[in-house]
Amino acid sequence: MTNKIDHEEFLLTVIKYIHGEINLNQAKNFLDHLGFEKESVAKVLLKTERSNIIPINKKKERNEKNN
Repeated sequence: MTNKIDHEEFLLTVIKYIHGEINLNQAKNFLDHLGFEKESVAKVLLKTERSNIIPINKKKERNEKNN
């Protein structure tokens, strides 16, 4: 691990993940290569909203069908 982190590459990786250009494993591996711990990166990325994901609330859909 190096002390100098390439902040531009870090941000580009997170943006690619948000846009769905790379998956979670690819983002974790690349950020690990930049010097971040995989566990910390996974926690942050899993809490990050992605622009290519549409949330589905199945419980709400079931309630609407029953009414």
